[in-house]
Amino acid sequence: MAQFGHVLTLILPAACLLLAQQAPPESSPAFQSQSELVLTSFNVVRGRYFAPDVKPEDVVLLQDGKPRGFSTFEGPGTGQQPPLELVLLFDTSTFPPPGSGTGTIDPARLPAGAARGAGSPAGDPVTLFRGLTRWDREAVYDFTKHWGDQESRAILEKDGADLRVSVYRYDHQQMQLLCRSAKDAGALTSAMHRLLEPMAGDNLVPLTLPPGRMTFDDYAAKNHLPRPSGAVVRWPVSWTMEALIAALKDSVTTPTNAIRVLAVFSEGGASKGDGPGGGSPTTTTAEDAAAQANALGIAVYPVVLDSEEYKQRPNSARLNEDGSLTPNTDPPLFMVWFSEVGAQTGGEDFWPARIDGQTVDGILEQIKHSSLSRYLVGFAPEPSEQRRPHKLEVRLKPKASGKVVGGKRTAVY
Repeated sequence: MAQFGHVLTLILPAACLLLAQQAPPESSPAFQSQSELVLTSFNVVRGRYFAPDVKPEDVVLLQDGKPRGFSTFEGPGTGQQPPLELVLLFDTSTFPPPGSGTGTIDPARLPAGAARGAGSPAGDPVTLFRGLTRWDREAVYDFTKHWGDQESRAILEKDGADLRVSVYRYDHQQMQLLCRSAKDAGALTSAMHRLLEPMAGDNLVPLTLPPGRMTFDDYAAKNHLPRPSGAVVRWPVSWTMEALIAALKDSVTTPTNAIRVLAVFSEGGASKGDGPGGGSPTTTTAEDAAAQANALGIAVYPVVLDSEEYKQRPNSARLNEDGSLTPNTDPPLFMVWFSEVGAQTGGEDFWPARIDGQTVDGILEQIKHSSLSRYLVGFAPEPSEQRRPHKLEVRLKPKASGKVVGGKRTAVY
């Protein structure tokens, strides 16, 4: 993806106030090895293609910067293809309930031309909220009403590979596991049908902040930021980065020697640098989520929803140096920063013009192709009474051709 210029998007005026310093997380996440083998996955790219003929003698595995031996080497052309688990994370955010304080806004603070809905009360919270976002989860996930076992089999079946799928959804500060490591089409179909159901039942996970991060409100109070009259809309309202981190951690609770990748479907939401800029409801950054993914060796594939709608919205504009406004044709920063998790983890970002069953299938086909071209290198760590984090990295030897993508992680053993 081409890099987008920094744009001041007036959808979220309060975010522009956040300039004070914010401490980084206290520590980087690390994977607690739960199986005999410590595994690291990677791709090798030559030009535009994945290399299908990498051999053990072509690579070197570094542990804390020094070469170490490995006993497992699996992947294309080796005769041993490791299982692949697709972890799907869906943003199913609902509009905030009236009176909650989130999703309402002082009408005087709306940018000129903001849509309020014909004939609707100017102070109606849902009307104002819809005037500030194009998000409509029922429309986005309408395709799930027509999802059947045929669509599920298309995802689960790929050239005889051992494929499993886990499905999570999240809304505001809560996440739910809908199915884990499903190999059965019926289980995946059932999970897709539940995406739009009320968030209730089993497997609910409250989302928590990483160390050193805080909510928008706590940040504003700590830094004595002026509070505008009325409540301020902060969109996205869901904790996307926190949901990413939680899904990454939960996906490895059942240890399996498999390659795992995570695709997250959302409009996004992440902070950058010193505070919750770009509309995020917390100070958690894309780098926080990427650090957790890299610790676990899981590539992330952000699927950025609704970007075309935002570029066409009338109440999005670029602030010029002279104070004038220019219509904004770039997506909001919260989308751009969300998309960056892909490149930071060895994954890829997708910006579909629309979302439907065919689009989802096409995106997952690309992810599967990339993931099934990955190699897996591993070893059984030496017994130790004092477990500690180790940084692992896969490199090609000088005589081997290609470029390693991924192949970095942190493991505790």
